[in-house]
Amino acid sequence: MIHWDINTTVWQRGRPYDVFDWRGLAAGPSPVRLSDGNYLYFYSIDNMWNCQSASCNRCGLNCSDPSILNGCPNCLDGRCALGWMILDGVNPLRVLQRASVPVLRAELEWETTGSAANPTQTPWVVFTDGVQQVGIDEFVLWYGGGDTSVGAARIKVHVPTVANAQRR
Repeated sequence: MIHWDINTTVWQRGRPYDVFDWRGLAAGPSPVRLSDGNYLYFYSIDNMWNCQSASCNRCGLNCSDPSILNGCPNCLDGRCALGWMILDGVNPLRVLQRASVPVLRAELEWETTGSAANPTQTPWVVFTDGVQQVGIDEFVLWYGGGDTSVGAARIKVHVPTVANAQRR
């Protein structure tokens, strides 16, 4: 993933309508190597509307209403959220696993509410800015929230040992 060619080939797309990343994905930070030699890749999604998620049209709630502090229980992605993929260590274009739900979504007040002081702040937004390895299969994920703040989340990945992987 060092040399890039500009062409019309699309590497990854959004998935079916009932998956959180159905509207597509945006590039995240560079993939990081896991202890098994594969790569962990974080990406962002943007559903284009405040809390208009893959499930919003089904629940009937106005998830951008500030009285619903954490949104409705059916909306798992809000406007923007973070997904992940495990990429093959030999051929990183091959996806071995992909998140079925966001690894991080807007939940905290500064991520969900927008700001009276800054009306351009977008509520229900988290997006990835960077990732830093802090241990074996342990990372700090740097992310933006509400389009004005920066946060950090600690991510610990469970990587099956070779012996466990062979038993499956």
